[in-house]
Amino acid sequence: MTTFGFIRHGNTDWNIEKRVQGQADVPLNETGRRQAQALAARLAGETWDALISSDLSRARETAEIVGRTLGHQVRTDARLREQGYGQLEGLLEQECVDTWGTSWALTGPEVESRDDVLARGMAAVEELAVEFPDSRILVVSHGDTLCGLFNYMLGRQELAALHNTSFSLIGYDNKKWRVDLLNCNSHLIGEPGR
Repeated sequence: MTTFGFIRHGNTDWNIEKRVQGQADVPLNETGRRQAQALAARLAGETWDALISSDLSRARETAEIVGRTLGHQVRTDARLREQGYGQLEGLLEQECVDTWGTSWALTGPEVESRDDVLARGMAAVEELAVEFPDSRILVVSHGDTLCGLFNYMLGRQELAALHNTSFSLIGYDNKKWRVDLLNCNSHLIGEPGR
């Protein structure tokens, strides 16, 4: 069985401001770096065989912080990027609601379809399972992308949001998914805003 440790990137200023990030290359803030360090400390005693990240800086830096602690280089894959929101990126979520209604994430201009996000994300993950059979792989990505992947793996629409630097543990064996841990952020106990 291949085991995936999925991580959502650390906090950014746009997370705090409730701005649509999408594929805008927004960096981690200091809170996000502390969150990544806390997660790295939580993972320090575990064995992981590979560390793969979205190429956007907030995910890549989260992965690099974890990688320094675990002794891994980070490999990036653009297919793990966040859903693209086109001209909505940078706007406040409330501005999107005021203009396009509560379904802005589905109907806004130039929004990448959730099906396309799922297809590229699953292709990346399934290729990793083939490349690293019977291994333990850390994957750092983004909230909407990971929610789509997890909902597909669970076979139901259950998740709409993930905590920053949340950790999810999911096994893959014979084209079947097994969820062992979902959206865990126990490493952030005492973190402001949690």
